Amino acid sequence: MIEVETLYHKVLESIDLSQEVDDAELMNLITHILREEEQKSYITLKEKIRIGRELFNAFRKLNILQELVEIFLLRKRVHYVVQRSASYQRVD
Repeated sequence: MIEVETLYHKVLESIDLSQEVDDAELMNLITHILREEEQKSYITLKEKIRIGRELFNAFRKLNILQELVEIFLLRKRVHYVVQRSASYQRVD
């Protein structure tokens, strides 16, 4: 089993802290680290996605809040779709 904390430290060691790292660069770095780790032991696609998201959120300081925001946005969207399906009009 892969330790997310160990991967977090590997990513942290690879980041150039002297400049800002954008989201795409961070995701590329995380993907690279996961591929290196995959050479050592098999990781399912589902696990790679979960670990990648967890690492990304940890670096962007979204750990706990990100899940709550995603749930909130999903529920809001479902509510909107249900209203629209029932021929209700949303008034802003």
